[in-house]
Amino acid sequence: MHTTLDLSQYNDVTAYADAVHRSEVHVDYLPTPQAVAHRVREAMDDRHLSMEQVAKEAHVSIQAVYSLRDSGLSSLREARRVFAVLDIRVHAYPVEMVPLSL
Repeated sequence: MHTTLDLSQYNDVTAYADAVHRSEVHVDYLPTPQAVAHRVREAMDDRHLSMEQVAKEAHVSIQAVYSLRDSGLSSLREARRVFAVLDIRVHAYPVEMVPLSL
């Protein structure tokens, strides 16, 4: 059995109009400590969170949050916890974080 589909009624906009749309997930590329610090400050400002609130929700010391916000450095474990609270999805971590995690 063969079916013929008339595609003349479709254009670039309507061809996928019925397709399920997935929400886009933003993933950050943070290769340097400066990029990390900037993104952490930006996320905290967007969510109107204090460093104390972030530290409490992430179960890390407030010094770890200060360090991430100011210098962009902490252990990977602490960084991942803070990023989870701030809804930061990361593609790459700075290599400078690795020695802090050993």
